[in-house]
Amino acid sequence: MNANNAHIVVIRRGEIITGHQLRINGGGIGESKFFSSGRYGSPEKARQAAEREARAMGLPKAKPRGGSEQGRVLCTSPTGVAGVRFLPEPAGTKSNYWLCTIVLDADIAGHRDSLLAALNDAGYMSRPIWTLMHRLLMSASCPRMPLPVAERLEACVVNLP
Repeated sequence: MNANNAHIVVIRRGEIITGHQLRINGGGIGESKFFSSGRYGSPEKARQAAEREARAMGLPKAKPRGGSEQGRVLCTSPTGVAGVRFLPEPAGTKSNYWLCTIVLDADIAGHRDSLLAALNDAGYMSRPIWTLMHRLLMSASCPRMPLPVAERLEACVVNLP
């Protein structure tokens, strides 16, 4: 497996931490590993096992990022690609990290569809952020105002579920 990035997520059942999941390259099919608190003896030992596995795969050292004790604990995500960045969390908020979002700079936004095709062909689920309602057949004749910001975002934002 070619691992470029990973993050470790706390997995809970109610208030009980059942383990930690190492999500590799976004955590698609066959790219996640679960470290059970029961198997390793405690939630802390399960987290340490996930960190050891990430190091063994040659991933960068994880840095604390976002989330909370209830959610994401660690994340490493170097894109290493000019013109591509992860959408940051707004100040004072905490993401649920359901969808990781990348934003393409304007000069490469025209390559969004080829990027989506390449990611999906390589087995990394990805999709455009949305299709604007006025572009859907059922809404084409509905009144609307100019939507330059929404149209710009539609052209350059990709979700990596």
